[in-house]
Amino acid sequence: MSRNRLALAGVVTLGVFVALRCWPLGRARGPAGPEIWTGRWEPLSPAHPLGTDSYGRDLLSRVIYGARISLMVALVPVLLALVAGLSPGSARGLLPGVGLNAIVMRVVDAMLSFPAILLAIAIMGVLGPSVQNVCWLSAWCIRQSSRDSSGAARFQLERRSM
Repeated sequence: MSRNRLALAGVVTLGVFVALRCWPLGRARGPAGPEIWTGRWEPLSPAHPLGTDSYGRDLLSRVIYGARISLMVALVPVLLALVAGLSPGSARGLLPGVGLNAIVMRVVDAMLSFPAILLAIAIMGVLGPSVQNVCWLSAWCIRQSSRDSSGAARFQLERRSM
């Protein structure tokens, strides 16, 4: 990892975001905290590293509070797609003679027959907008796009070998 500086920078950035997400908001009021009219529009200071807004609320605590949902919407779909892709793939690799190959192939064909974005829009229209639905549909689209990209890479490899 130390040889790949870009990967190291990504891990450090992700670690900072996760640490900020877990940082207790003890001294800072949450985004819906009480309005304090005396500290409106305060500039940068040790007490308020990003200053305050028009209601006197600490902007750093509001940014950290908003990052919690952003991290959830970013990490949960990736983990769901990882589990959903790793499970059938490892089962097919570890149990080759069971006949699981044909079943997984049919499920994958059924999933690939629908365009991911149209299916996501239709499901979101039926289920309604919520953070949980966004996470599930993002995981679906990540799996779909990873399969599409692996198919494109395989096509490029076959084309080069000709």
